[in-house]
Amino acid sequence: MYRDVDGIRECEIHTVEFYPQLNYDLYFTNIPNVVPPPGHDPHKHAPILRLSHPLHMVVPTGIALLHYIEWAEEILRGTEITRQPQPFLTFAQQAREWLRRNYVSQRGRNTADHPAEFERIISLLRLKRPIDPLQN
Repeated sequence: MYRDVDGIRECEIHTVEFYPQLNYDLYFTNIPNVVPPPGHDPHKHAPILRLSHPLHMVVPTGIALLHYIEWAEEILRGTEITRQPQPFLTFAQQAREWLRRNYVSQRGRNTADHPAEFERIISLLRLKRPIDPLQN
């Protein structure tokens, strides 16, 4: 699922344009028939993992793109705090572990950078050269 100016829509992962820039948030779930609630932050109200559109970070040598993944382990239903379904929590943990295995976290705790992109940006920072986010 993704959110654009018209709301949340379903999509197939192969239709998502991740590069050069993801223009909207993506929502993932492994729980059947989950309908994202209207409004902001549906991942705080249902078993949904959110991959954010990129934030443009200004660094000394140019622009870098930053994404977040977010999910809630517990949600508020009326006046009760309810734990998310265990299959969803396992799915979210597997996503985090996949990021740990496939990306580097040298910038800090709970970060995940593509190794080649991290090295490219770090080398440009060392040389104090401009960063082109569209350059591979």
